[in-house]
Amino acid sequence: MAFSDPAADFCKDPEMATTYITPTGSGDKSGSSWANAAAITNLDAMVSKAGVGGTVLLAANKGDYVVKAPISVNGSGVTIKGINTDGTAGEAHFTGTRAAEWTKGAADGNELFRINKGADNLVFQNMQIDNTGTAFKVGGDVKNLTVQHIDANNVQRFFENYATGTNKTATISGLKISDVDVKGFSENAIRLQYDTHDVVIENVRGDSERQDDDGFAMGVHLEDTVHNVVFRKVTMENATGDRGSGTYWNGDGFAAERGTYNLTFEDTVSRGNTDAGYDIKASHVTFIRALAEDNARNFRIWGDDVKIVDSTALNPNLRGGSGSQVQIWVDARATVSVVNSDLSDSGSKTRVIEGKGSVTLIGTTIEQADTATTVLGTKPVGLAAATIQKIVATGTSSQGATYSDGSVVTGFTKAVAPEEVLVTAPTPTAPSASAPAAGGPSNTGAWTKVAGTAANETFKATSLAEMFLFDQSKANGVDVIKGFAGNDLVVFTQKLGDANGDGITTFGKDGVLNISTGNSLKIEGLTKGLRLIGQTADGYVYGDASVWKAGSTLPTAVAQAYHASTAANETYVATNARDTFYFDVQAGKTGADTIKGFGKTDAIVTKVALVDGNGDGYIVPGKLGLDLGGGTGNLVKGLDLGKSGLRVMGSTDEGFVYADAAVRPKGAIEGKLTVSDTLSGGKTDSATDTFFFDTALHRALGADKVVNFGDKDVIVTTSQIGSGAVGSHIDATGGSFTLYDEGVAMGSVAVSGIGGAAVNSLEFDGVKHVDGVSYYVYSHVGSAIGLDALG
Repeated sequence: MAFSDPAADFCKDPEMATTYITPTGSGDKSGSSWANAAAITNLDAMVSKAGVGGTVLLAANKGDYVVKAPISVNGSGVTIKGINTDGTAGEAHFTGTRAAEWTKGAADGNELFRINKGADNLVFQNMQIDNTGTAFKVGGDVKNLTVQHIDANNVQRFFENYATGTNKTATISGLKISDVDVKGFSENAIRLQYDTHDVVIENVRGDSERQDDDGFAMGVHLEDTVHNVVFRKVTMENATGDRGSGTYWNGDGFAAERGTYNLTFEDTVSRGNTDAGYDIKASHVTFIRALAEDNARNFRIWGDDVKIVDSTALNPNLRGGSGSQVQIWVDARATVSVVNSDLSDSGSKTRVIEGKGSVTLIGTTIEQADTATTVLGTKPVGLAAATIQKIVATGTSSQGATYSDGSVVTGFTKAVAPEEVLVTAPTPTAPSASAPAAGGPSNTGAWTKVAGTAANETFKATSLAEMFLFDQSKANGVDVIKGFAGNDLVVFTQKLGDANGDGITTFGKDGVLNISTGNSLKIEGLTKGLRLIGQTADGYVYGDASVWKAGSTLPTAVAQAYHASTAANETYVATNARDTFYFDVQAGKTGADTIKGFGKTDAIVTKVALVDGNGDGYIVPGKLGLDLGGGTGNLVKGLDLGKSGLRVMGSTDEGFVYADAAVRPKGAIEGKLTVSDTLSGGKTDSATDTFFFDTALHRALGADKVVNFGDKDVIVTTSQIGSGAVGSHIDATGGSFTLYDEGVAMGSVAVSGIGGAAVNSLEFDGVKHVDGVSYYVYSHVGSAIGLDALG
């Protein structure tokens, strides 16, 4: 992506400053301080006064910003953010003129922010926006716009670009929308058009909440020639277009019109929409671990070169109108490949694949009602080789079945609590034995050490294992850790208070730990506090109390080796440790390289995804070696992988991660890195499903779920979950099993059975050693399945 960080681009401008705003202003209203804050109506003047690289602060604790007309922004290079006047975190609260309980004919509401032509490199963050027509409208061509950390309730549209005044276009070149939650919209959560490009939308949830009769709702709508868009961890649901019986009902989760192209959907969810989950007319589209459920047509594909990989379609549901109930619908001009995916439903009215386009199935499982139609129209390539299971119908649709998140499918209402997952993507740095620079990372053993400074900082944990260091004898500021996981640790030079002596330090009601006078720490997502687990030369070491049990001791650092390529032709010799080989084609830091001794726990990480021609999640080196892309000569030779090649482990903060494909057991359903996967088995337990977690890679796996876990199914890891002997029982803690590698939590998995009931105990069936890999096998307590499941 060509998107750049305006804070980095402009942080050295000598004219940058901070200006201050409250709802109605105070003092002389010059904006020079909180005592002399400007009114919100003077926002544009405060942007100009702050200057490129400056900041406009919006008081979050001085009442509501009641806005009835658009607030124009013409200046560039400024961050506009809500904050409490004492410097603590807070959201500026905006309210508009939209009817609070909107229905057809009620007031649609005002525009809030209008971003005009040339207003480049702007950042909007930390806001709550209620009862507004359009929260953000871009009225002319702009570059590098960021909208983040914002909640909205009851809007017509949250974000759109629409040319205003004399402007012919409103193209956005470089857009990032992240950590946004929109509850209630009647048109769109996000609408993009013109030639908008280089877009990242991540950690966004849009729930229309069935607002209807404003045309019809679409969660995300892409038009014209919008291109190069990445959706990552985005959920869109409950878009509705009820037109009465005998008419066609619209209402899509994601929609892209013809002319749009180069779209990527990673770990997205579309559910409960009255028409399509994904209505995609774009060309060159890739779905990776996408979930579509409870939509009339889960995937509705019109374009060419569309790949649906490692994805799931569940329980389509035609709520009304003249359409059909389909897992995958394809237009006559469409070319679609469905790879390693699962299409599952028990409704008799469901058609698995419908249309006249070209469909290729590779490693895909189909579960359908015994009276349902498998194919109508097209004849998919690979259908005969697909695994097709027929089960007794539960009615015309799957009403009463369970969603992938364990909730029950109902007729016309479905609201899911938002799942907020923050991610970062720093460029990985090679391990160093030197002391960490203030606030920066260094590596010693298995942990990346990050030291706090006197500034107010927000640390974003990566998929690696971090130690966050705080010295209470020094100023630390008001700090926040986002994305803190079970393999992360916090180290203090002085022991924390422990009033009842149970080894756990709990945080205050606001989730904040007061480190010392004026210094505090908030760890987002921490529910049970921190547990003391040991002491090192750095200080007292604490971990997440929901992961670390009483009596836990600090694990031994896992040996790791890191190799970052340069532009030269290099030869790397793998060590006995876990080796990471990092290649950055974009920066020109690759050549004709050679890796000798690539092992089962080693990984290749690339800045740019490797080409996967058939979208099956496997990369097999050619005769000349592994092609890194970016032109000729960017190769990795010497990889002794046989025919198996590399398997895609996912896109993490490190980059795109690949590991030896031979490690994954044949036919296994694998949990990927960092993301919260839902892995689904067959609903009838007619065959063995193998759920695989490669814990020995020693990379964060996320909080995963296994559903439909039957008596014939097994969970397989590459390092032991518990310490018991063969036949021992492993109990879940807090509803999930922690996945460990050498004493460090790599993630967790919550397991539910065929009927949806939680599985709280697993039986350890033993370990099987195959070609240098140790596979630890777990099954239902008392089941007959065991090591033989691995063949």
